[in-house]
Amino acid sequence: MACRHDSFWQAPEGGRPAADSSYRSETCSNLALVSRLYRRIEKLPAVLSGAEVNKLLSCVKCHKHRVFLLTQYAAGMRLNEAAHLKISDIDSQRMQIRIDNGKGQKTRIVPMSPRLLHELREYWKAYQPSLYLFPGKTPDVPLSPTTIQKMFKVAAKEAGILKNVTPHTLRHSYATGLLEAGVDLLTISRLLGHASFSTTMIYFQVVFTIPDKLSSLALGNREEIYNLLFRSAWNTLKQVVESEQQFEAAAVMVLHTWNQKLDAHAHVHALVPGGGPSLTGDRRWIKSQRPNVVGKGVSIAGTARRVLCTIES
Repeated sequence: MACRHDSFWQAPEGGRPAADSSYRSETCSNLALVSRLYRRIEKLPAVLSGAEVNKLLSCVKCHKHRVFLLTQYAAGMRLNEAAHLKISDIDSQRMQIRIDNGKGQKTRIVPMSPRLLHELREYWKAYQPSLYLFPGKTPDVPLSPTTIQKMFKVAAKEAGILKNVTPHTLRHSYATGLLEAGVDLLTISRLLGHASFSTTMIYFQVVFTIPDKLSSLALGNREEIYNLLFRSAWNTLKQVVESEQQFEAAAVMVLHTWNQKLDAHAHVHALVPGGGPSLTGDRRWIKSQRPNVVGKGVSIAGTARRVLCTIES
């Protein structure tokens, strides 16, 4: 057997693993270590509501800076992308904005709202930029991101926004607004210019492990115990996510049978997305309403214990 074994779970024939009564009895009396609790892979970003964005924009004194932030928000752009926009990137006929300075120098096209077009026209009448849409100290250089960051911090404070926000928060808020409007994740991923669909999503990691006292038993009954571990992990996630978050649970699960010290230590890593399709079947995407999508530690550990004891032999 290799020192480390990674595999994706495949349910056994019949849909349930075999496990003798002595194993189940010992398992249910040693459930203190059934699940090692989750850690968050990526922090959930702060998001502003439409009302908060409008309040923040109203606190920006400089007309140029206000239109800059509105453009960044309305098109879901990164700060550097908005700073490097040129007059030629605005297509008022097609109501589109061309973004050439994206990550990896990739070009994408995003839609432009009538409100944004109106604001840009008013801005152009006042400033009449010649090259960059938002020039810096001279027409041939873009507006400094540092200037925007400082201005944004002042405006957020004046607007009474207590969240930890930056100009990039506008991009997250744009994506969240699209989600709440029912736009699918693949479309949002393209509009944001993400190289990978997975970048659009927030994931959490949950680790389920069997008690150390059962590790030796697992070595002699690998198929039965590993399948039992997978099934209990999945049933736990499904119960916790769907009852607490009200969206369909999903997970990618990987089995590790050894730890870093090469000791026998069977455990399952589960990647859980921070959102999913609504349970009502109306095709809405529901994002997690809590910082930890899979619930509190006590909640998931307790559920794991109950699930492992109730899976039929």
